[in-house]
Amino acid sequence: MKKLIVVMLGLVLTVLFLSAAFAEIRTDYLTVSATLVPSCTVSATSINFGDTGGAEDVFANGSVTVNCDSGTTYEIGLNEGLHYIEGGYFWRCMESNSHLLQYRLYISDPGNYLYEWGNTCSTNTYNKGVCNSGTGTGANQEYIVYGLVNSFYSMLPPGVYTDTVTVEVVY
Repeated sequence: MKKLIVVMLGLVLTVLFLSAAFAEIRTDYLTVSATLVPSCTVSATSINFGDTGGAEDVFANGSVTVNCDSGTTYEIGLNEGLHYIEGGYFWRCMESNSHLLQYRLYISDPGNYLYEWGNTCSTNTYNKGVCNSGTGTGANQEYIVYGLVNSFYSMLPPGVYTDTVTVEVVY
């Protein structure tokens, strides 16, 4: 009986080793990839020139905050708004009951009167302005928007004057 068990165990081991010797292995490769596309967000704060009587220039600031992935280049543009006047020089305007109050938006302090903020560099339809640009850091980057209403508006009737300007970030 002992001999039979040893023979059976020998046969089982032989079958196991022979089947392992005849096993085949095939290989292939699974490619894993991802494409990271640049991403940006933009937010803006309003500009409120407040209550005024029209005897002097009025200045007010707002801001545009851009957050782009690190290394992503971008351009920031402000369009002409809903009520602009086209002529020898563009004027953005706030409107109240069909009356227009002219204003300007600057990239730099309006005391310098150098750089009015226009559309993005590549689609500059508000062509009297310039664009602003930057490179993303992965953190918020704030840009001040300097606003100016000139003193010559004292002939307009009282009212709440408003406009909407679109902020666009191209990246």
